[in-house]
Amino acid sequence: MATTLEDLLPTINAIASDRGRASPLAELAADAQRSPTHFQRTFAKLVGESPKRYDTRLRLEAAAMLLICSDTAVLDIALEVGFESHEGFTRAFRSHMGASPREFRRNHAHLSPAALDRHASVVRHVGPCIGLYRMSTPDTSPSTLEDDS
Repeated sequence: MATTLEDLLPTINAIASDRGRASPLAELAADAQRSPTHFQRTFAKLVGESPKRYDTRLRLEAAAMLLICSDTAVLDIALEVGFESHEGFTRAFRSHMGASPREFRRNHAHLSPAALDRHASVVRHVGPCIGLYRMSTPDTSPSTLEDDS
């Protein structure tokens, strides 16, 4: 039985690696060799959110990065991160980020290319957080994060 976070790391990695589509619960459970019910309960307990919420959060955060680092159309970003429609993406994005994709892009338009590069570096360095994304730290600057590795 997958009872430790270490047991779930291959599944967590699979979700994080394939942000171009939603990961069905039955497929994730089968990969972990567990029943969907057991897998979902264990995942939520260890990771701090359901597999679906984790998957959706990662896809929305990838979309947020694309919105502020590129001029790609919102629909194209929605499709790239695995949403089937502009409307579904916009609804999920607004719920998670507190702004529509267009508002989010406009609110971050002031960032310099250097600031965007630093942000992208931090995201690549940290990777998909597991249950820690809700926590704040006193200093999360890129240099601090790089020193901890």
